[in-house]
Amino acid sequence: MKRIVLLLLTFTLFLAGCSEIMEKSYEGDVWNVEFEAEETSSITFTYLPSNPEDIDTFGFVSSTGITKLGIPLDQNGMHTDNSGCRGCAQTVDNPIDIDMTWVTVDGEEFEKSITLN
Repeated sequence: MKRIVLLLLTFTLFLAGCSEIMEKSYEGDVWNVEFEAEETSSITFTYLPSNPEDIDTFGFVSSTGITKLGIPLDQNGMHTDNSGCRGCAQTVDNPIDIDMTWVTVDGEEFEKSITLN
């Protein structure tokens, strides 16, 4: 009986830890990036200059294991990816490294590496 109670208590504490919302962000001159995780995660990229229509494609590689390339931004210069970690795979103490690339409609290529803390 004690084992069952201990097991239930441990399981309850584990679930309580996973329901904690974690948020990390970065804001620079060109990009704003917001990461949020609870049971699943999402990451939103926002192109800050007033000409998002000049971006042809965008891509990123993150230390959470997500790689997306050739993504078009929406009319507001945003892209949200919901395919991130599941089950609290990311912890508050671990920074998230992201390498971003984007190509303008004129064919200019840009790169930026950031860290979300």
